[in-house]
Amino acid sequence: MSIPSSVFATADSTLSQVIRDIDCTHTTLENGNQLNHPDCQIFAPKFMKLDLVDKKHPVLYGVYDAVHTVTNPITGQHNLTVEFNGRTFVLGRDSELRVNGNVWTLDFSNWQNDHPGDNFMPLTPGHTYNGRATARMKASPSSPEVTQFADFSVTIPKQTIGEIIAIPNIFKKVGRVLASTGVSMWLMIVISATAIFVASILLLIHKKEKERDG
Repeated sequence: MSIPSSVFATADSTLSQVIRDIDCTHTTLENGNQLNHPDCQIFAPKFMKLDLVDKKHPVLYGVYDAVHTVTNPITGQHNLTVEFNGRTFVLGRDSELRVNGNVWTLDFSNWQNDHPGDNFMPLTPGHTYNGRATARMKASPSSPEVTQFADFSVTIPKQTIGEIIAIPNIFKKVGRVLASTGVSMWLMIVISATAIFVASILLLIHKKEKERDG
């Protein structure tokens, strides 16, 4: 008895689908520098974490589906945008928004040098800011384009007591410099007293804010 060749063709096709390695796991910051397989389902962009450079310049990190995101005809880059604090940053137009594999980064650490006079940065400690990551995608070359997005919010940490009382350390350093130049002891005492007074005021303000927020 002969077996039709179509049976073998169907079996081979099914087997190849089973054993084919389709990696769809690159959706985190840890492994997002690599891309998903094109046959993976599309996923919406999202925000992952916030870092602060020098405790005041925010750097936002997230992921997006680089394989399925279409090209923005204006920028020639992926059609990815990230809105933050009322402003929209476009990949390929704004240098603050960069990508590496499936990972996007919105970096404001050099904002004041790149945009002198623009007080968009730095942000205010203790305040919460809203954002949205948006990508224009196609599941396959023949599929219609779809827009997917994810909203997020970040809260800038308040100053700690240690950061607040670090300010009087400046006065201590000034006092040591003055002492090395032969300035009188009375002036050094005045500087020390001023440092203690400033530290007390700052601690009192911090305590009042903590009681108000609590």
